[in-house]
Amino acid sequence: MNLLLLDPADFQGDDRVVVRGRRAAHVASVVRPAVGAELVIGVVDGPRGVGVVLACGPDELVLEPRLDREPEPVPPIDLLLALPRPKVVRRLLTDIASLGVDTLHLTNAWRVERAYFASPALAPESIDAALRRGLEQARATRRPRVVVHHRLMAFLDDTLPDLAPGARLLAHPNHRHRLTVADVAGERVLIAIGPEGGWIEREVTTFVERGFTSFTLGPRLLRTEAAVPAIYGWVTALRGGL
Repeated sequence: MNLLLLDPADFQGDDRVVVRGRRAAHVASVVRPAVGAELVIGVVDGPRGVGVVLACGPDELVLEPRLDREPEPVPPIDLLLALPRPKVVRRLLTDIASLGVDTLHLTNAWRVERAYFASPALAPESIDAALRRGLEQARATRRPRVVVHHRLMAFLDDTLPDLAPGARLLAHPNHRHRLTVADVAGERVLIAIGPEGGWIEREVTTFVERGFTSFTLGPRLLRTEAAVPAIYGWVTALRGGL
């Protein structure tokens, strides 16, 4: 935990924060701060700063908050991700929150098992817990918005036209094009990453018809948890960083 993430309900007035449960136990057992020490803190979806320790125990942590930094800017990258296996979803949500994504669209595809959509990993409280772990790791406070789409075509026909304009990229292992700076130009980027077996050709054709540039990382088929950070890092580097 590199940042203690706070909720508005933790505040008892403007100058006192009381934290209980998992977060207090972690600070008491791992950080072990002395009274008067400063901890890096942030309010979920809000400002960041430090908290001066007034009292610290395994059941309760009391801080004086000093929030003098705005939340990090809205990331210019959105992801469209074919829904992976439930155990992978939890890890990816944490990693995506750490990387910095504005909106994550989770969608069905031909090679996605429909049973995945009934997984407890997609329950709102499970999604939120995974995102918070990523924010704590990255010292960030802005949560990605997560939207689940049960039909890919509904996303392409109904949601995509309303999204902010920008570069649209489609990761597909069977194509030879390597991304260039020109491919990622624009204020925003939407990256579509398919199942571990890739998009089927009919899906690729549909994406391309809607303005996506298809590209490859190479001939090897990567697991989703390997493909997401690799593609994110590549796009970010081509854009000159976030």
